Amino acid sequence: LFGNSANRGGGLHAEGSGTISVYLENGVKINDNNAGDGGGIYLGRNAALEWAGNEAQMWFNRSTGRGGGVFVADDATADVRVRGLYDPASRGYHASIYGNQARKGGAFAAGKGARIRVAATDPITPTVVAYNTATENGGAFHLGGGSKVCINESAVIGNSANRGAAVYGVPTDQSFPLGNWLEVNTRQCGFPIAAWCARGILCSRFEGNQAHTGAVIDFEGGVHYFEIERTRFSGNRGSHLLYVGEGTSGMFIRRNLIVGNQFAAVLKADAGSMHFSRNTVADNTLLDVLDVEFRPHAVGDVEVSANLVVQPGAPVLRYTGQEPFFGNVYDNLTHDANLALWNPANLTGTPVFDHARG
Repeated sequence: LFGNSANRGGGLHAEGSGTISVYLENGVKINDNNAGDGGGIYLGRNAALEWAGNEAQMWFNRSTGRGGGVFVADDATADVRVRGLYDPASRGYHASIYGNQARKGGAFAAGKGARIRVAATDPITPTVVAYNTATENGGAFHLGGGSKVCINESAVIGNSANRGAAVYGVPTDQSFPLGNWLEVNTRQCGFPIAAWCARGILCSRFEGNQAHTGAVIDFEGGVHYFEIERTRFSGNRGSHLLYVGEGTSGMFIRRNLIVGNQFAAVLKADAGSMHFSRNTVADNTLLDVLDVEFRPHAVGDVEVSANLVVQPGAPVLRYTGQEPFFGNVYDNLTHDANLALWNPANLTGTPVFDHARG
């Protein structure tokens, strides 16, 4: 499907009153198409896409609205497990989803209640979502409210946007209170083909993504949930690596390698429950590792435990606002709950917890 144009779905448009299933397999190429929404593919009402195959391409599609590569409308679903063309010179594979552009969601955009799952075709070859651009927000993924994105064993590389170079989630409000959901390398995504990562192996990569004004993964205020495990973050630039606006979100960031990035803090959270454990953080250009603020009437707790941090001069935690409703914000900085051992007294001083700044 090459060089086509439409209002919806430059290459392919699926929508109807009954269930519509779209299956794409090996060798499918959807390139250089244009549309208002869904430059390459538009999945409308009752539509479900399953694209599992090798030698796949979704390159240089453009949307003036949402979803340069794929737009998944309200309550539609998309499962994508694709491997690009083999390059004999590098003995590797080209990116399968590459160079797409939109106003919102350079590669993928999700409507309210939509579901997008991206994973590898096999354990050693990731699906690569690379160098996609949003002129507004969501360089790779744009979540539209109550939508869910799962990313397993995939590489999100070199994408750019104002906010959310890799992933952007819109704020929730009274008209649509359901928040967005992001899972990276968790068993809850339920892919039948891609193998679960072996213990200690980093399965996904977020590399070289650039947010011009906001964070690399940027969720505006509301009730959101994200869980990120066993992922390497390197070479990313933005205001923060992860930003979660005011609300009651749940954040679980575990067993990740965060190295060589440039931002003010790894996580900036304005409220909610935050669990940051077993991560390695080193050689980043930053002011704080974690910057957490609790607003009046916020409910949540903060866990910081079992991390390896090498960031000389940068506090691990900057904490401002009222005490959380339950839990102790720095209990795990002074005591290792897993080993029941007290840490040396010098680990709870200024290098770890800066009392002067909150």
